[in-house]
Amino acid sequence: MDGGSVTVKEEQFVRLEVESCYEMFLEVVWRQGGGLGAPRIVEEGEPSGRHCARRVGLCIVERIQEAERGKFIEYTIDKGPWPTSYNRARVSFEALDGGTLVTWRSNFTQLSSRVSILG
Repeated sequence: MDGGSVTVKEEQFVRLEVESCYEMFLEVVWRQGGGLGAPRIVEEGEPSGRHCARRVGLCIVERIQEAERGKFIEYTIDKGPWPTSYNRARVSFEALDGGTLVTWRSNFTQLSSRVSILG
């Protein structure tokens, strides 16, 4: 996954068991947009989410490349006006203290050092 030059990582503890947390992520975040506007599903993919593609925001297409139910989802930005030449992210789900530790890790290479997507 580390084909890019920059890695960003965020973690969040969720009080749901791993399978429920995984399913909630697929439905609420991936399919419904997680409160950031509803994406358009352009390809359904497998029940695990693998190969599901969605269009978000400014015509950005994200596609789940790999997924293992209850463990992880790995996706790429396939096309759209996003200032990177490479972008792959992984959302991992790990049982912890009666809930789930969700870790989002994105690895990318920016197209230009003058425009930063990190702010």
